[in-house]
Amino acid sequence: MQHKPILENQLVSGLKRCGVNLTELSAAHKALGAAVSGGADSVCLLTGLCSVCSEYSIPIKVITVNHFIRADSETCGDAEYVEDLCASFKQKGFDVSCTVYNLKRGQVQELSDLKGCGIEAAARELRYNAFDSFIKENNLDYLCLAHNKNDQTETVLMRFLQGSSGTAKEGIPYVRGSYVRPLLWTSRDCIEEYLNSKKIGWRTDLTNTDTAYLRNRIRGKLIPLLNQDFPGWDNAVLLGLEKESLDSQCLQNQAQDFFNRFMGEGISTPVSQLAFPGPDFYSLDRAIKLRVLTLALNALGINERIPYVFLRDVCDYADNYNRRNNSNCGQSVKSFADVSLVFSQNELLIKKSADLQNEIVFSVIIKESGICELPSGQFFVPDIFDFPVMLRSCRLDDVVRTADGGTKKVNDVLSDWHVPVWQRNCIPVVQALNEPEQNIIGILGSCLGYSDWIVKLDNKNENK
Repeated sequence: MQHKPILENQLVSGLKRCGVNLTELSAAHKALGAAVSGGADSVCLLTGLCSVCSEYSIPIKVITVNHFIRADSETCGDAEYVEDLCASFKQKGFDVSCTVYNLKRGQVQELSDLKGCGIEAAARELRYNAFDSFIKENNLDYLCLAHNKNDQTETVLMRFLQGSSGTAKEGIPYVRGSYVRPLLWTSRDCIEEYLNSKKIGWRTDLTNTDTAYLRNRIRGKLIPLLNQDFPGWDNAVLLGLEKESLDSQCLQNQAQDFFNRFMGEGISTPVSQLAFPGPDFYSLDRAIKLRVLTLALNALGINERIPYVFLRDVCDYADNYNRRNNSNCGQSVKSFADVSLVFSQNELLIKKSADLQNEIVFSVIIKESGICELPSGQFFVPDIFDFPVMLRSCRLDDVVRTADGGTKKVNDVLSDWHVPVWQRNCIPVVQALNEPEQNIIGILGSCLGYSDWIVKLDNKNENK
């Protein structure tokens, strides 16, 4: 009797953990969906599903999305490779069909400009819109995505370094609605070994080596160091994450119950304001307060990242109201961007204020690499500067050095990154203190999920 490859056993186990019952799918004559980009992870997912699903006579419906944000030779080449791969599996007797979803040229950039978000975020939104349509058109219960164990550890490290908390720090969910990730417990090494054993190739996205992206720096620099000096660290982190997720979900449920008690469960479109009874909100545990505030901001349509430091200050203020608990507290307002929170003894009012202008000014001298607390939250300052340096909010006339020895306005860089105007003062610039001109040598956009602009000060300046 021939044994299944290790990866296929892990895939079957992953499907079960995601709630996918292959026997029931087969009995209902339903297909299983798979999103395939052409990279090693998704090619492995498709290959493994072909083997596993053939035993149950379950068809596989594949979707690949052509974003048109890279050169045609790359982006169209990826789509063609996926089509050809599906056709080759079909010739071998596997029940596979492929749909190529082509976005319009420039569509990703248009959404990026409209929403003031990065290209990757805009591409992701459009990709998932295509996935949603594909699920409905094919009456799928599940669409398999190819995120793996390495993606999970990279995500956890990235969000930790960005100071994320709560559900954001829990990493990639293995189930979200119809989306399932059965390879989330499988390592990238195992994936590549499986494909090599099958003599199946894959496409490589050249941007995966671009260290301008925080994830790529974590993958190329931090993780190899951890692997060398702290063997087994990734399993320990993921086990800790699993336990923390249980606690976090309990807190999130309590916050949702509190929110629903006063707001109801039917808020489907953003509202302009909402309010909680003061004594009820002020007396909540801080962990619940933070989550209720996040739910409230989401209900207002505020999906941008609100700095933890601001939310912490709101909780401090709420604690003071709770401690004083008298009729002479008066009314106070705390605000950030276009959100204002009005405190009174009997009520906390949270509302959008379109005309509100809130200037954030900060500066701190950094003498060595390490964690620094900024208005956007805790942030890791990498060991790439000639310390000491100053981290401060940007000014209208700030310029940063470029690779060719010239300069560029910091606001122009932030505009290129599609950073909303209200959020720009939260992104720190790095000012050199060990030179007479004290020029700006960096912009640390990764504290809010954007790129970093770093100028290496050596014989030849290099801008990343």
